[in-house]
Amino acid sequence: MSGIGQEVLKQMLPVMANAMVGGFLRQVADQFRAAGDAITAGDGAKLMEPWLRASGMAQQPETPTSSFPNPFLDAMQAMMAPAAAKQEKPADPFAANPFLQMLGAMNAAMSPQQTKPATPDPVETAPSSNIFSQMFESGIEVQKAYQSNLDSILNSYFSGAKSRAE
Repeated sequence: MSGIGQEVLKQMLPVMANAMVGGFLRQVADQFRAAGDAITAGDGAKLMEPWLRASGMAQQPETPTSSFPNPFLDAMQAMMAPAAAKQEKPADPFAANPFLQMLGAMNAAMSPQQTKPATPDPVETAPSSNIFSQMFESGIEVQKAYQSNLDSILNSYFSGAKSRAE
């Protein structure tokens, strides 16, 4: 379909794979190096600050107030955030996170309803334990299938190289 013969593609595969993996590793190394430089320069807090604000574990920055009153800005702020001004901040920063609330509701709907024993098992009390165990089990299955496919490819490649050498 591409106009390149199958034998040529088989010969190009190791070279292209090495080039791609080298590029991926270089990209990852550059990202780690940049993060490491920022941390060693004392800017580690600046790296974590947006994540902490988004999760609610850090305070939002204060907006500077103008010395001149702006009725249009005041009206826009009142229109856009009337509920936020009236609500009290929850004690738990994760209680206001809609993603975690959605995940909890999904876990509750997926878990079978059963009677709780008198002494709850700590492993069974986590509502997300079933989802995570399924996720890891399916990941292990995919990893084993990938490993077997990779082994067969490498075995066929090395057996072809041995037959050519002899």
